[in-house]
Amino acid sequence: MTNENSTAAELWIELPPVTGLEPKRLLVFLHSAGTSTEEFLPVAIHWQLRFPSAVSTVLHDPIDPKTGLSGWVSQFNLDDESEIEAACNELQRRIQSAQLAFNLGPDMTAIIAHGIGAAVALEAMRRHNNLASIYVGYATRLAGGIKPQEVIAARVHLIHGNDDTVIPIAQGHRAFKGLQAIGTKVTLDVVEEGTHWIDQEMINLGTNRVMKTLFEGRQRPQKTAGVLN
Repeated sequence: MTNENSTAAELWIELPPVTGLEPKRLLVFLHSAGTSTEEFLPVAIHWQLRFPSAVSTVLHDPIDPKTGLSGWVSQFNLDDESEIEAACNELQRRIQSAQLAFNLGPDMTAIIAHGIGAAVALEAMRRHNNLASIYVGYATRLAGGIKPQEVIAARVHLIHGNDDTVIPIAQGHRAFKGLQAIGTKVTLDVVEEGTHWIDQEMINLGTNRVMKTLFEGRQRPQKTAGVLN
C-alpha cells in the first residue's frame, strides 16, 4: 500500500511499515535517469520486505527551473558544481522533511539510490555528513575527486554491474578507492554480467550488506527469520 498525504505529496511516495506499527527505520530511495518514481517502487517494496518495520519514501524528482525538466541534476550534468550543490541541498531538505515527519533521525535513516540518483546522494553525503547512517549506491560515481580532509561517517555500500555501459564499473572502483583512502567504512560488490539496472541479485546484495551492518555489535539470535526491524 502506498500513501501520499498533503504534506508529503510533493516530496515522495510513501510505503508504510509492513507491520502496521510505528516505523522504526527510514529507507529513502532515489531512482536514476530514464526511470520514474513509480517505476522504482518494486525495488523499494523488495527492500521493505526485508525491513518490515521501516517506512520507505521513494522521492519524486524536483523540477529544474531553468529547463522545466525533472531530474536530480539539470541535463544529468555531474560536472556543473552549481547544479550539484543545488541538487544536494534539495535532497538534504527532502530527507530532513521525512525524518521530521516520521520522528526518525539520521542514525535510523538509510539511503538506497541508483545511477544519477546515487551519485547525487553520495555527493550530498560528502557535503552533509549527518544525513544518514547507511548509504547503498547502485551504479554510482563521484562528481569530483575525494579530498584528504573529507569525512563520511556513514557506512557506504557500493554495488555495480560489471557490464554497466551507462556508468562503467571503473567509476565504481574509483569511488571505492577514494572513499577507502579517507577511512570510510566502504564495501564494493561487483555483479558479473550485471547491467545498469537493479536485479534480484543486486537487491539481495544490498539488503544483506545493510543487515550485516545493523547486526554489528549485536548478539545474533539463535533463530533468524531473515528480516530485521
